[in-house]
Amino acid sequence: MEPEKLLEEIKQFLQFDELNLKEKQLMLPSIKHRYATIYIQTKREMGNLHAERKRALRSVVDEINKESPVKLSIIAAEKLAADHETVIQIDEKIKNNELILEICEKSEKILSSASFDIKNLVELIKLESN
Repeated sequence: MEPEKLLEEIKQFLQFDELNLKEKQLMLPSIKHRYATIYIQTKREMGNLHAERKRALRSVVDEINKESPVKLSIIAAEKLAADHETVIQIDEKIKNNELILEICEKSEKILSSASFDIKNLVELIKLESN
């Protein structure tokens, strides 16, 4: 899932008025569940990506040591391996997932306060109609 898509989705959901108030209130639990699910799936994927990064780093370090005419220290080989295309791609996925996790965490807080906002809006409508 792309962070931009998540941001747009939450933005669309949080645009409510008197006409769609009940619909949004009824959708709120399912939206919260969706973001909790995305959060859990992304956490699981993060664990897999970190393991994949370790394997890729180890593989590239072994490759560097085999090809190098001089013996490199593990730290020097790991620094070189960190610039390898495979490791960079995994790092980009990890950064993307970290952003998704942050969006989900913030969205959960926003959605929790949205229920109070909806309640306050209903009270305001009641006062205006009397």
